[in-house]
Amino acid sequence: MNVLLLLIDDTSPIYNSVLQDSGVSTPNLERLARQSTWFSRGYTYPGCCISRTAFLTGLRPSTTGVYYNGQNFRQVEGWVSKVESLPARFKRAGYLTAGYGKIFHNRYQEWDEHSWSEGHVVHYSNEAEKELLNHIIPGTLTEIPEGPGNYTWGILPDDWDRDDLSKMSQDRHNAKRAVDFLSQDRNKPFLLAFGCWRPHVHWTVPQRYYDLYPLEDIEIPAGFRADDLEDIPKPGRWIATHRGFHEKIVRSALWKRALQGLFAATTFADEQIGRVLNALENSPYSDNTIVVFAGDNGWHTGQKNHWSKFVLWEMATRVPYSIRVPGMKPQVSNTPVSLLDLYPTLLSLTGLSGPETHELEGIDLSPVLSGASSERGKPVVLSYGWQNHAVRDDRFRYIRYRNGDEELYDHANDPHEWTNLASLPRFQGVKDRLAKSFPKVNAEEVPLVGADINVFEDEAFE
Repeated sequence: MNVLLLLIDDTSPIYNSVLQDSGVSTPNLERLARQSTWFSRGYTYPGCCISRTAFLTGLRPSTTGVYYNGQNFRQVEGWVSKVESLPARFKRAGYLTAGYGKIFHNRYQEWDEHSWSEGHVVHYSNEAEKELLNHIIPGTLTEIPEGPGNYTWGILPDDWDRDDLSKMSQDRHNAKRAVDFLSQDRNKPFLLAFGCWRPHVHWTVPQRYYDLYPLEDIEIPAGFRADDLEDIPKPGRWIATHRGFHEKIVRSALWKRALQGLFAATTFADEQIGRVLNALENSPYSDNTIVVFAGDNGWHTGQKNHWSKFVLWEMATRVPYSIRVPGMKPQVSNTPVSLLDLYPTLLSLTGLSGPETHELEGIDLSPVLSGASSERGKPVVLSYGWQNHAVRDDRFRYIRYRNGDEELYDHANDPHEWTNLASLPRFQGVKDRLAKSFPKVNAEEVPLVGADINVFEDEAFE
């Protein structure tokens, strides 16, 4: 079978229309969910590089030492730099591998061009798109006053993406390449990956997407509580607030404005996914192509006084995630699963053996996809920074930082994670059980090779 991998970026798990009435329109994700196993509890690591490194290598951060965005596993000495990535494994098996857009982390895409077949890799950075946009319409990007510099949006004329290619965004560019790829006859199986930058900032899309979400109709997230950080230990409070994003957004009275930009960009991304799905359905490959869809990490919109990702709570680590396998019945699966499971699952579904360079650390989800099992079998383990881990099972989230500080949330009674139960003696057994899943090995952090202001500093643990 062929494989189509569809990725979007910085995706809040609550802002789509698949299993909830969120007010955000994502009809193509709904369509995909009707054809797939849709995982209501899909999890990954809370940052683009850490997540993509993990699911494209099949290795945990605690094994690779890649805990942050400023770390490149290909630029370190030792075996980790030589691991065989997911697309490289398919390429070695004789597949044509094509990657259009953001697949590996954008800073380090060129380090994995060998994973793709010659002539079938195209990617841009968001800085390249910013330069393109400012060239087309000077001043189109607007910063939040006194706010973080990368929370920007731009409302473009409706005809911006309906004209010649010079006006298309990188996402439309790369969606078109994926569409063109699917329109051609192939004499070998393929793995095609399309990585949509949005809804990652910048939230720059045509006016018609903003018009879908009038400011007066937007509501503050139900998961927000002003005092939510009061029972959080210092490491959690520090990483959530040290950049001051939420405070600046609230002070500038731009909370709803930021949500509007996020919603508009999410619907834009859904439309690009739809273009590729249409091309697949109209191609000869529709009945023999596995389709994977995922967000690369979650996104806070004020919950726990935090914006962005880079924390170990639910909103930053949960993502929309689905796998469509021809011949398997669609379903909604509620077992907690990980994007780390993607590599072994695709190998199982296509009959390929594992990579030559390392053992995979995810779990083959084929039994869940086929309906033979309803459970992954193990809790999901999540990490951010050295020796900072969370364990998520079907009820609890247990976080332990490297200084021993803890958080515990009971999602059966506290879906917003408002009440930290870690200090209550009656939950000691729950913590002991979940702690057995923490990594036995914690690789040292690989050196930072790029600027990263989202790392845990020592003061967070003092």
